[in-house]
Amino acid sequence: MTSIQPSNNKDITISKDKTITFILTINQDISKNEYQKVIKDAAKHVEIKGFRKGKAPLDLAEKELSPTKVYEQIIQNILPKKYEQVINDNKLNPIIRPQIILKNPPLSLDKDWQFEITVCQKPELKLTSYQTDLKTLNQQKFTDVQDHDQKILDLLVKKAKVTIPKILLDSQIRDRVTQLIDSASQAGMTLKQFLDSRGTTIEKYQQSLSENFIREWTIGMSLDKIADDKHINVDPSEIQKTLDPNNQSESQYNLSYYILKQQKTLDFLRQIK
Repeated sequence: MTSIQPSNNKDITISKDKTITFILTINQDISKNEYQKVIKDAAKHVEIKGFRKGKAPLDLAEKELSPTKVYEQIIQNILPKKYEQVINDNKLNPIIRPQIILKNPPLSLDKDWQFEITVCQKPELKLTSYQTDLKTLNQQKFTDVQDHDQKILDLLVKKAKVTIPKILLDSQIRDRVTQLIDSASQAGMTLKQFLDSRGTTIEKYQQSLSENFIREWTIGMSLDKIADDKHINVDPSEIQKTLDPNNQSESQYNLSYYILKQQKTLDFLRQIK
C-alpha cells in the first residue's frame, strides 16, 4: 500500500486496487459555530403556542428541534466541502460516491467529529501478450460476428490482470439489489419471494452479480486500453449520426461515444491475422 499527504495533514491511503481511504475531521469549534447557524435557520420554521411562526425565542425553538436532524444538517453543510477539497488538492479521481463512517460515535458538540471516507479510482489493468493467441483465434470459423466477438472478449478476460475494488463491486451490487427490491415490490412480492420464484437466493444472486460486474469491468478496461494503445478514435460526426435528434443530451453523447469506440476496437481486433 502507498499513501500520500493531503492538505489537512491526514494520510490518504491508496491500496493496490485503487481503494482510497482517509479521515475527515470536523473540529469541535466548527461544529459548535455551525450548530448556531443551523438552529437560527431552523427556528424560522418552528411553531410554538403563544408565538408567531418563527418568532419564538431561540432557546425555546431549540427544544423543539431534533438534535439528530440538526447534526445531520451540520454534516451536510461542512463535510462535502472538506471532501471536495481533499479530492481536488490531491488530484484524485473517484468513480463512486464516498462511503462515510463516523469513527467516534455518538455525535456531540463536546468533541471533534471524525469520519472515515472510502472511495476508489479506476483500477489499473495489464494485458499480457494476447496478440499471438488472437491471431490463432481469428483463423477459426465462427457462426457470425457476434460469436467471433464473444470469443475475442473471452480471450481478453483470460489475458487481463486487474483487481476490481471491493467497494466498487459492493456499490454496484447494492444498486442492483435496490432495483430488484423495487421490481419485486411492484409485483407484490418480497425480495425473498421474488428470488425463490427464480430458484435462487440473495447470496447466489449477489455472487452472480459480482462475477458479471468483474467481467464487464475487465472487458471494458481491456478494450479501452487497446483503443488508447492503438490510437483508435471516434469522430464527433460518427457520434452525431447515432443520436436521436430529440435527445442529444451529454449522457447520450457519452454513451454513443463509448459504444462506438468499443465496436471500432473489436473491428480492429477481428482483423489481426
